[in-house]
Amino acid sequence: MKGWCKILELEEYDILAQRLVTTDDGEHVQITVRFPDGQFIKTASFGDGSDAEKLAISLLDEYKEKNAQEFVDELNKLRAENDNEEDSKEED
Repeated sequence: MKGWCKILELEEYDILAQRLVTTDDGEHVQITVRFPDGQFIKTASFGDGSDAEKLAISLLDEYKEKNAQEFVDELNKLRAENDNEEDSKEED
């Protein structure tokens, strides 16, 4: 199946965007970034209706570096918040 995934190379991380199909749940697009402590994953699910395949393909086709950078920014924000929480626990 051609066009089922793409890798977007950013300065800080590489982002994997892939189309997944399951017989039980239908069409999905999953966005993954790996970082030293683990991985950050978002999934869009479209069910198994008649438009699901078209929607998943469209989302994957339209996912660009700008979207990937927003995803990385969100990850960095979550990691900073987590670091702040850990710092405040150490002070107690």
